[in-house]
Amino acid sequence: MEPEDEVILVCMPEDRKHYPGSRLKTCHKCGQNVWVTPASLAAAGSKAKLTCTKCVGSDVAASMIKDMTEGQLEEISKTVGRKITREEAERIMGKLAGRKFSGL
Repeated sequence: MEPEDEVILVCMPEDRKHYPGSRLKTCHKCGQNVWVTPASLAAAGSKAKLTCTKCVGSDVAASMIKDMTEGQLEEISKTVGRKITREEAERIMGKLAGRKFSGL
């Protein structure tokens, strides 16, 4: 798989709040358990590299982030207990990685 074809899926660590129905998987970089939601699995596909929030900063380039689906935004909103906009999700991702990403 060429780097431009890679799909990186950023996932919350096991000890963090998660959406009901999420599955525990493993971060491809550090081996930590991470939560993956049903909508994220469907959007990213089976070949996505699951990456915890601690590893994402050094592992993800803006061009590798796949657009967040409405289903993913809905799951995040339900998990935190309020509506999350696409812009807010972009800001969160930028903070996690230490830089602003476009295209979320």
